Amino acid sequence: MNSNSTQDIKVFAHDAASANVVLAYVYFNYNSEYYNITAYPTGPAINIFKKEMIHIAQIKDNDNYDFKVTDIVITGLSGVSSNYELEIIKIARKDKVAQIISLLDVARSIDDRFLLNIEDIEEFLPHRILIPTDNLKVSKDKKINNLLEEYENPYWNYIYEKYYKTPPLITNELIKGNIENYIVFFTEYIKEQFGDTLGYDEFTIMSDFIDVFKNTNTPIFIKLHPSEKTNKYDAYIPINSKIYVIKDEISTQEILYYSKVVFGCMTSVFYEALLLNKQCFSLQLNYKKDIFELTLENKIERIGNKSKLVNIFKIITDGE
Repeated sequence: MNSNSTQDIKVFAHDAASANVVLAYVYFNYNSEYYNITAYPTGPAINIFKKEMIHIAQIKDNDNYDFKVTDIVITGLSGVSSNYELEIIKIARKDKVAQIISLLDVARSIDDRFLLNIEDIEEFLPHRILIPTDNLKVSKDKKINNLLEEYENPYWNYIYEKYYKTPPLITNELIKGNIENYIVFFTEYIKEQFGDTLGYDEFTIMSDFIDVFKNTNTPIFIKLHPSEKTNKYDAYIPINSKIYVIKDEISTQEILYYSKVVFGCMTSVFYEALLLNKQCFSLQLNYKKDIFELTLENKIERIGNKSKLVNIFKIITDGE
């Protein structure tokens, strides 16, 4: 590749959802034969970029960005878990980069991704914000709304073509022995982002879920969000149960593809589950409001109280 005749693409992300949408956008829009693509991940994005972008980009772990006016800078927007992308945008703007594009994986909580109520918000704003909705007035700040452009999140097409079009390789003996006969629960960190405003958090949801499902003979896999520690839910899981906590040892695609039923709460993995026509339940027990757009569109069944969860348990474990 001749670096003198190609344009530089510099890619940034911190959390998993941001990494996924950014890598897919780059994959479909920038052929590595014509662009020098360099990725600078932090946090959960590191492993995702190393796995998914290694063939089209250089993966770097330093802060020597060497921005030029002609660069195209592409970032995710990780929200409360990190201000990494905002700091990158600020540096890129200071260095007069002409094209800074940021992408949202979902259309909710946009104002949680930016530093509002500051005098110089412009220094943290990209030139374009791509968002998967036709509602281009979702922010409280007009400056942000003016940058919004509707687009379809490319990650779902990317993930289907790469991982689901043909069955993923089975690497785990428990999955091999229980194909389409186990439950998978995809966790999400909620309390840090929403506090007590929703009427529930990941801990109350897990406590109620385990209380209802702890005696089933059906294996249950608790698939942790990439940002969560392995022992986060240990206090809720009975000893000698058929409940297994999974972090990185089984991929999301493998554990989802061969599952019987999918549980979660506001997890973006629901989008992937819909590609596979999986039966899905969004646990929002004792909710005050539903902010997850999938349940509003009736694509995912919302479970709003524990008694309904008990009924679901009886249905999916019938015959044990």
